[in-house]
Amino acid sequence: MFRASWLVYLLELMLLSPGFDRAWYDSLQKPWFQPPSYVFGVAWSLLYPLIGYQYYLLLKQPEERSLTLFEIQLGLNLAWSYVFFRLKNIQLSALLLVAMILLNVSFQSERWYKLYIAWLCFALVLTLSVRESV
Repeated sequence: MFRASWLVYLLELMLLSPGFDRAWYDSLQKPWFQPPSYVFGVAWSLLYPLIGYQYYLLLKQPEERSLTLFEIQLGLNLAWSYVFFRLKNIQLSALLLVAMILLNVSFQSERWYKLYIAWLCFALVLTLSVRESV
């Protein structure tokens, strides 16, 4: 069964590839606990398979509510990248993270999926800690 949410990740790649303003991102005042750039690549390389497997498990369930909530949070994941990196709207991207966290805790998931929720919480703290240079 093919669901449109997988298109979200393809769209994310297309939206973020061209036009990422590296100078703007580098100019942000980041908190002291900001991990090095490579950590984000490693983290997402581990999280995407977990997210995909959770999606697979939800597809097998007869209950549609959890699947819908999951797909909405996938869309918000795409929106976060666009809002933060393209629109450069730090406050709105923080609100999107709050919504993703709330959506993810509102459906039954596997214990290991909590790693993704923890990462979203960490991303929220990082986002709230970032300041634009004046």
